[in-house]
Amino acid sequence: MCSIQLGPGSLFEGPRLRTPPSSWGSAKADVPRGRLACSSFGLDQGALSHAVVLAAAILGCNSISSGSLTDVELQLSRQTIPGARPVRIQMACGTGKTFVYGMIISKDLREHPGSRYVVFVPWRDLAHQTAAELASFGLRTEVMGDGKKVLPTSGTYDVLVCVYASVHHLEGLNFRIKIVDEAHHIGSYKDLAAPVSSSQGYKKYIRAGIKAELAVDFSATFRGQEDLAFSYDLAQATGEGFVSDFVVTTAFFSGGDGISAISQLVKQHPEWAPMFVVFNTKRRARQCTEKLVSEGIPTAFMDGSADQQLREQTKIDLRAGLLQVVCVVGLFNEGTSIDELRTVVFADKRHSQVNIKQVAMRVTRRHASKMHGNVVLIDKAEDHVGDHQELKSLVRALLELKPNLAEQIQQKNSQWVRAVMPRGPGRPVEETAEAWSILVGLNMWDSVGNFLATSGLDLFEFHFQSLGDFVKRHSRLPRRAVKEETERRLANWLVALRRRLSSRTLSAVHVKRLQLLHPLVEKWMRKKVSAELLLDSSEPPGFRWLRQNLGIVPEAAPLSTTVSDSV
Repeated sequence: MCSIQLGPGSLFEGPRLRTPPSSWGSAKADVPRGRLACSSFGLDQGALSHAVVLAAAILGCNSISSGSLTDVELQLSRQTIPGARPVRIQMACGTGKTFVYGMIISKDLREHPGSRYVVFVPWRDLAHQTAAELASFGLRTEVMGDGKKVLPTSGTYDVLVCVYASVHHLEGLNFRIKIVDEAHHIGSYKDLAAPVSSSQGYKKYIRAGIKAELAVDFSATFRGQEDLAFSYDLAQATGEGFVSDFVVTTAFFSGGDGISAISQLVKQHPEWAPMFVVFNTKRRARQCTEKLVSEGIPTAFMDGSADQQLREQTKIDLRAGLLQVVCVVGLFNEGTSIDELRTVVFADKRHSQVNIKQVAMRVTRRHASKMHGNVVLIDKAEDHVGDHQELKSLVRALLELKPNLAEQIQQKNSQWVRAVMPRGPGRPVEETAEAWSILVGLNMWDSVGNFLATSGLDLFEFHFQSLGDFVKRHSRLPRRAVKEETERRLANWLVALRRRLSSRTLSAVHVKRLQLLHPLVEKWMRKKVSAELLLDSSEPPGFRWLRQNLGIVPEAAPLSTTVSDSV
């Protein structure tokens, strides 16, 4: 059993909140220095104390203030059985994962002097950060995976922090405890007792090739929630004030590559800085960097090839306010701590929910300079029909990030999925030259599903009015095989609409409005979709979806029964 006591006095003298900047320029946070160097853990007094409590519980103390704890020590003892699964500990970003396993290693080293420990991490940035934090415990640390190919001499280190892909350099070594951080990347293997070589891939070799008496996995986002020894999720950590809350903004662009629109969006929101704008390709990230610099916004581009010195200098410049925006590709994704970071903008679509969650949680670390974090998801209006079911999928990853968000949505009306479609002064959006790359919509929620702000037309209404204008002007439906961008976008929307009609997942209200929009549209609907799919006298399919998925009973009449033929 262990005894951990928190001494009297403040570890971090009271925060002085900085007012968010109203315009672009250097904005240095006014943050007091604490009497204890707890900043190396990225934790303030409350979060640091909480991490101590978590560590105490995991190390075998009797009580714990938060979380759901099973007998971790029992699971550790079972690891003496060959092939036993690692103990799995899930803790939200910013709640002190590194602090907890630092406590575990420190306690174990006192009981087993001369032992060696290994911590595996996915990125070299995280490796250096982890080594520095563990050194704060008085542990001797070395990093393997930042250009090093020769192992440090045995006896010169207590903890070896190794990047995943460099595990082959550790072949033949044994450790007292093996810790895998961000373990959702590694997965699990059924037969951990079977022989394995480094040639079989670093993931399997980390699992089965590196031998240790005990093994512990840490992650904020395990794919499977079974067999967790300890869990403290973001919803609970946010509710108890140990990490920063966040708001979610979804921005819809009219089309094109979106670089101009992204730049304008960033320029219009200086209060989001400092921020990461995350891209999938270097080309787009560089283009956006050049555009923002031309607008007078301090911006840098970084990708995975940046050396450690440049990465550290970028962090320093962000913290000092010398940089406001960093357009990134393939780095700073997970684990890296920049407490001052306020916003992550997903400039390109991401399909991995785990990746979205991990990157989004870069903004949840508490800091005296910010009230909350911001997560901005960017998408093209042309890719969406624009109704409730579709927009819900845009924040599905964040629903899983905050488990109670799905429950909150079911208890509310459909307002949370409305989108802004400001058409601007004068002509409609689709008739302007900038329509290929301008912002046409914004909607915002807080992290528990409360709707915050919108104005103008919703996303479905934007397409609906554009279609009506086109048909009246041309007396025909839009075609896909044309050069004109606006017509092509409308034709693609009709294709998506047809799929939704055929699957009976489009709201009955929307079906009715389309039927009444124009005779050509009604004829197209009857030709493309059988009458049986347009009619359901007992309960329209759209109504059923709203009732079952959102708990909403729409106040609208059933579909008309006059449409009875199928062309």
